Amino acid sequence: MALINLNDLKPGMVLAAPVYNKNGGLLLNKGVPLSEKHLKIFKTWGVTEADIEGYDKEKLEEEAYSFLSDEEAQEIEARLQNRFFDYSSSEIMAEIFRIAKKQKMEVYMKKGTEV
Repeated sequence: MALINLNDLKPGMVLAAPVYNKNGGLLLNKGVPLSEKHLKIFKTWGVTEADIEGYDKEKLEEEAYSFLSDEEAQEIEARLQNRFFDYSSSEIMAEIFRIAKKQKMEVYMKKGTEV
């Protein structure tokens, strides 16, 4: 189980822990498979992440980028590392780097060209 960003959640994923709104109100209980409706409710209530069974950020990224060859993924990451010099020293910068990498790879997938 792992805390997964709201933007990475997909219908069918199963909650490993209950999801609460900002005020502590229960939105959805542990063990419930997510639906599109649940994701909309999370956005409405300001939920930013959820604990998901059987997932971690690395596994999620592997699935999302399986369409890229290792060389393409490494090239995109190398280009971003030139902009994010020491992103691993800060948890916040590491997350910004991860999001930027995800966006670059999605653009690459949609256009089918270098980013």
